Amino acid sequence: MANIKTISIIGSGNVGTHLGKAFLKAGFNIKEVWSHQQKNAALLADLLHAKTCLEIGAISTDVDLILISVKDDYLEDVIRELPPNILSVVHTSGSLEMKLLDGKAKNTGVFYPLQSFNKAEEMDLSDLPFCVEASNDNFGDQLFELGNHISGHAEYINSTQRAYLHIAAVFANNFSNYIFSMAYELAAKKNISFQLLLPLIRHTALRLGNEDPFMKQTGPAKRNDLNLIQKHLELLQNDPEAKEIYQLISEKIKKKSGH
Repeated sequence: MANIKTISIIGSGNVGTHLGKAFLKAGFNIKEVWSHQQKNAALLADLLHAKTCLEIGAISTDVDLILISVKDDYLEDVIRELPPNILSVVHTSGSLEMKLLDGKAKNTGVFYPLQSFNKAEEMDLSDLPFCVEASNDNFGDQLFELGNHISGHAEYINSTQRAYLHIAAVFANNFSNYIFSMAYELAAKKNISFQLLLPLIRHTALRLGNEDPFMKQTGPAKRNDLNLIQKHLELLQNDPEAKEIYQLISEKIKKKSGH
């Protein structure tokens, strides 16, 4: 089976923008871009030296791959509007199954980039994991090669694995970022610069490896330092949300530590 060379992109958001730029940089030809917001589609198409498609049903099927990168809430509607006779189509969702694409093309699959994207920021995708799933082995090999062209880090992940991986990513990224925001607010209330915490945050992330991160757990709950925990809770009396989360996580750490 021939390798992927020409790509059309459905969606002009964070993921579609960064993947489109990465494809172009890697030497792929981006043929068309469609988006719910035609202005954004035109902007991205211009950036990728591509044409703007005005209707999903009119998108050219004369490409090696159509990549759908839209919000999960819109994905099924977009899929229903796809034209017939598509050679290959994938979506980029972390949580939705590949089977949504059944019957829509000769080759169907998932090309999920495991990262948090913001199209306003420049990003280095050289170490980005691409989680690949495909309706057949030949197409899977093509998607694997596509991921390796961008980052050299593609892996075969099925729909069930990807759903749990996405949950894990929410904990690792979304929830941890919310905790960082709470730390920012706590420091700001006492006129303390959040910059003082950045070396600690970087060190915590950089020392993670393949082992269970709990093996590197430290802090008063890990030590079962009840006096210090109580002192912290007293300092948080006027911040019930922070107090609740501090208490909940401390209890979980103590329990897992055998205290």
